[in-house]
Amino acid sequence: MGNNRIENTDFKKLIGKWKTEGRILKAGKSPEMKITGTDTYEAILGGFFILHTADVLMGNEKSQTYEIIGLDKSNDQAILQHYNNQGSSGKMKGTLKNDKFEINGEGLRFNGRFKNNDNEIAGTWEKLTDQSNWVEFLKINLTKTE
Repeated sequence: MGNNRIENTDFKKLIGKWKTEGRILKAGKSPEMKITGTDTYEAILGGFFILHTADVLMGNEKSQTYEIIGLDKSNDQAILQHYNNQGSSGKMKGTLKNDKFEINGEGLRFNGRFKNNDNEIAGTWEKLTDQSNWVEFLKINLTKTE
């Protein structure tokens, strides 16, 4: 991990409480599903890390995730380690430069942008299919509430 504090990087734009709205796109026989809830990002452990707490409904299913975000050695990329209430966990890498927010995981990626004076994040999650194509599966919009 790097020795830089979050507040010295663009990742500080995440800090705050966000209203989360989105939709899981229709796929095959699965209908489109709404996503609503909150995402909270707070600086922890001396400001070297961010604790991200997601509490959302995906359709009728409650999804809760804790994620620790920390900078890597280069200080321009973050490691995102997450755990959720389905018992799964994983690690992804993210970059946030200017207004462009990107996250890359195994067979999963997010492309997003900060808008409206950094009070909004709009983006799309994509997953890799068995045919090695990237397909959009989730559209998300976060609006800062505090």
